Amino acid sequence: MKIQKKYLELLYKVVKEYKTPKMALGRIRDKFLRDLAPQVDQYIKDREEIYKQFCIKKEDKTPDLLKGTQYQFLPEILEELNNELKTLGDEEIDVINPPELKNMIEESSYETQAGETLIIDEIIKLIV
Repeated sequence: MKIQKKYLELLYKVVKEYKTPKMALGRIRDKFLRDLAPQVDQYIKDREEIYKQFCIKKEDKTPDLLKGTQYQFLPEILEELNNELKTLGDEEIDVINPPELKNMIEESSYETQAGETLIIDEIIKLIV
């Protein structure tokens, strides 16, 4: 199935929280996660590179992080930054689609945050 990169992290988290007493379903889940993990990692790495490209930098050209972990951006570059992030997030990639995926998502014990249910519903629409 084709899926936008911006959905990868949430899909991974939701399926990871799928619990089953059936070994066969556990194997299917684990294979799905193993195949998805490199794509999630690459998306995170690419997003991080965009942050580094647009963030405020110190004199030595390293990111000037707030609290040691938060990137800072000048207001005048936010539109360009958001456009780059949107372009990356909207890119589609192929993801394996085991027949059990929809049930794994719907039966996951993942505790959703505000707004995530809508995103999960969009992912489910891609599966069917």
